[in-house]
Amino acid sequence: MQETFLRLVQGSKTVMQYEAEFIALARYAPQLVSTSAERCYRFLRGLRDTLRQP
Repeated sequence: MQETFLRLVQGSKTVMQYEAEFIALARYAPQLVSTSAERCYRFLRGLRDTLRQP
């Protein structure tokens, strides 16, 4: 499950669907999202490019 979490991207999912999957899979990789900063970084990294642009 940790590998699945590491490969997770939004793709064609809505942001809400991506967020739900992110939260569910993050439980299997707590060491990768142990701080708020790490959690935010990994979440934003998986969003579509168009949503990451300021």
